[in-house]
Amino acid sequence: MYSPHYTATNSETAVVITVFLLTYLIPLIAIIALWKMKLISALHMPLIKDRKRPLIILILLYAILVKKVFTPANFYELYTFFYGAILASVVAYLALFFNKKISLHMLGLGGLLGFFINISMYQHENYLKLIIVLLLLSGLVASARLVLKAHTTSEVVLGFFIGLLLQFIYLFH
Repeated sequence: MYSPHYTATNSETAVVITVFLLTYLIPLIAIIALWKMKLISALHMPLIKDRKRPLIILILLYAILVKKVFTPANFYELYTFFYGAILASVVAYLALFFNKKISLHMLGLGGLLGFFINISMYQHENYLKLIIVLLLLSGLVASARLVLKAHTTSEVVLGFFIGLLLQFIYLFH
């Protein structure tokens, strides 16, 4: 429970740092390294072939989180979130073999929306305002991806709904 005098423990701080490293810093460094080694054509990965290695890296990093950091016993909600994220990333990876480039921005936003819907139901808490903000943000990002011609409408819609729906896999587990 939150208290104005709450201080994070060393183990909580370690978890936050680990999540930051495995979900942001290491993927960012990996993408830059792949680009510098000319294994991807651009940092925004416009080509289908550009996305294969980064998605494999992401799947492996999420698997480390599920296996080593979040377990059903200690962080059930985050365990299910990252498990759903792994499944969504695998679907996005497999789609590449069918020459389909799913929007990873929308995959993430759909997953985040699904996570907060899950949390709202699982904890019987009202996250309606946050859910509405995420829906609006999803619409803005989807519009931006289309205006930039980074994706087709089907790639944006697929990304959002794959991310959203795969968050519900373990809701009732």
